[in-house]
Amino acid sequence: MIKASEVNFHRLLGNDKHSQLRVPDYQRGYSWEPTNVQEFFDDVANFAKSSVSKRPTGFYFMGPIVLMPGPATDNYNYVVDGQQRLATFIIFLAVIRDIASELLGLEGVAFAGEIHATYIDSLGPKEGHRYSVLLGDLDQPFFQAFVQKRDRVDGQIPRNMSNGLIKKARKILDVRLRESIETITDKIEFLDDLVKCLTEKVVMIAIGVDGEREAMNVFERINVRGKPLSESDLIRHRLISSSPHSERSNVRRYWDELEKLLGTSGPTMDVFLRHMWISRYSETTTSKLYDEISDHLDQHEISPLHFANDCVNDCRIYSILLNKEDSNLHFDSKLSVWAIITTFGAKYALPVLLSAYRKFEKTPEFSTIARAVESLIIRHQFFADLDSSALQRTLNNVALLLSEHKNKQEALKLALDKLASVSPDTTQMVIGVKRPMNAKKREALYILRQLEDHYSNPDGALMAHATLEHIFPKKASPPRWSNHQVEILKPYLEHIGNLALLAGSGNSSASNTSFSKKKAVYRESSLQLTAEIAEEFQSWGKSPLLRRAERLARLANDRWKILN
Repeated sequence: MIKASEVNFHRLLGNDKHSQLRVPDYQRGYSWEPTNVQEFFDDVANFAKSSVSKRPTGFYFMGPIVLMPGPATDNYNYVVDGQQRLATFIIFLAVIRDIASELLGLEGVAFAGEIHATYIDSLGPKEGHRYSVLLGDLDQPFFQAFVQKRDRVDGQIPRNMSNGLIKKARKILDVRLRESIETITDKIEFLDDLVKCLTEKVVMIAIGVDGEREAMNVFERINVRGKPLSESDLIRHRLISSSPHSERSNVRRYWDELEKLLGTSGPTMDVFLRHMWISRYSETTTSKLYDEISDHLDQHEISPLHFANDCVNDCRIYSILLNKEDSNLHFDSKLSVWAIITTFGAKYALPVLLSAYRKFEKTPEFSTIARAVESLIIRHQFFADLDSSALQRTLNNVALLLSEHKNKQEALKLALDKLASVSPDTTQMVIGVKRPMNAKKREALYILRQLEDHYSNPDGALMAHATLEHIFPKKASPPRWSNHQVEILKPYLEHIGNLALLAGSGNSSASNTSFSKKKAVYRESSLQLTAEIAEEFQSWGKSPLLRRAERLARLANDRWKILN
C-alpha cells in the first residue's frame, strides 16, 4: 500500500539520531549536473531570503521522496526516489558547516558541530558514526570522505563520473555561499537562519511503499524534478533488483567496471548499450533499450548476472576500439579503426567493429573487416555523398550477420560481400565529389595523405609534417585574384578539389598569393599530387577545381577497394 505525508528535512533527518536513509545499490549514482546545482542554490537561497524577511510562515515545496522500510531489526528506510535532492541537501549543509568552522571562530566551530550532529553524523567517531544518509555503493565511500566527514579530504580523487559530479556540486555550493555572505556583518545569524529555513520550511511529500516490487514499479516510471532517469539507469536497476540477493554484489561490481571502462570522456552508457545490443541482437533506438532488454531477459530466461558479464566483456572490446594505441588491436587495423571513429566521426560503425572483434579478435580477419568498413565509409560518405542512414543500416546488418554465423570464414565472406554490394562505384564517386562540399580539415588531411602515399609513396617524415594548402586562398582579393574568381570560387573554398598538401615552408610561401606564383611553389614540392597541379592547370577556376576533384575520386576508387 502506498502512503503519503508532508515532511521537512528536520523531521526526515534530525528527529532521531539513530534513523537513517539509504539509497539502494541498484539505483544510479549522483547525476545532477552543475546547472541543476546552480538552480538548487538559487531556489533555496532566494526562498530563504524572502522567508526570513517577508513570509515567515511560507514553505518551499521540493517535490516527492519515495521511501521503503528496511529490515525490521534496523532503523532505516530505503530512498527509492529523491536521492539527487537529498544528496545535494546534505552537501549544502556540509558546506555551511565547513564555512562556519573555517571562518567564524569558536562560535562557528560550535555551530558547525551542531549542524554535523543533527543532520549529517548523529553519533560521531567515538560511537562509530551514524550518517543520516548513505548513498549507493558507487558513491558512498567518496561522499563520506569528501562531504560528510568533519575532517573531510579535500584532495579526494573521484573514481567514477558520479563522484566527479559530487565534487563539482560541492565546489559550486561552496563558491556561491561564500559570495553570498561576503558582505554580511553577522554571518553566524545569517547561516543559522539559512539552516532553520532549509530544515524546517523546505518540505517534500514522503511517499511510503511497502515492498521491493512496489518500489521497483515506482522507481522505473517516476519522473520528478532533476535529471530524468536514463535507459541505462533503468537497466542497471532491473539487473540488480531482479538478481538473487547472493548475486547482487557481482552484478553491481560488473556495472561499476562498465562505468570505469567508459570513463567520463567517452560515449555514454546509453550509447554503449545500444551499440552492444545492435551488435548482438537487432537494430533499436535508445528509447526502446530498457523494454527490449527486459523482454529479452524474460523470454530467453537469461540471468541478470550473465547479461551483466556479457556487457563487461563487450565494453572491454569497446574500449580497445576507442583507443587506437591499444596493443590488443591487430597492427594492420589500427589506422582504419582510428580513421573510422576519430577522423570521420563514424561512431555508428562501432556495432559492426564490436561484432567483428568479438568474432575474430586480434587477427588479420578483423583487420580485413576494419579496412573494408573504412573503405565503404570513405566511398559512401566522403566521395559519393549518399544517404548516411542507408549506410548505417547496412553496417548494422553486417554486425548481426557476423554475430549469428558460427563459421568464421563463412561469416567473413558474407560480411565482405554485403559491404561490397552497397559500395558506390567510380561514377557515383565522381558525381558526388563534384557537388558543393565543405571538407572537414581532419578528413581532408587524411584523404590527401593516404592518396599521396598510395600514388607516390613519399618519405614518411615528409608526409607527417604536410599541412593543408588552399589553392584558392582563404583571403583571396584583387589584384591577385579577380572579383569574378572570388565570386565563383568562394563557395568551393573547402572543397577537396581546392585542397592540396604542402610540407616544410611551402604553405607559408604559397599563402594568399596568385595562382601563377603558387604554381612555382607546387612545382618544387616533393609530393607528386601537389607538384602535378603546376603541370596540369594553367589557371584556377571552378572547372579546373572539379577536374582535380574527379582525379582524386578516381584515385580513391583504386585506394579504398572492398576486396573479398
